[in-house]
Amino acid sequence: MAQKYHRPQFPWDHLTFTYKVTEVSPEKKTGLGNGYFVTTTFIFTNQKGETVVTQSLTVLKYRIGS
Repeated sequence: MAQKYHRPQFPWDHLTFTYKVTEVSPEKKTGLGNGYFVTTTFIFTNQKGETVVTQSLTVLKYRIGS
């Protein structure tokens, strides 16, 4: 997981987020089964529309026994 803080957050800020799938790897063979590494990104913005924080996470999505 990676986080980047673009500006300070304040208690009175109203934060919203957008969730995006930003990358999908080619199919991989793992001990758990065939699957894909999927990277998702949350983009948090304040009430002014300014980006406050971005957060990315990569997980393995797989089919059991494949």
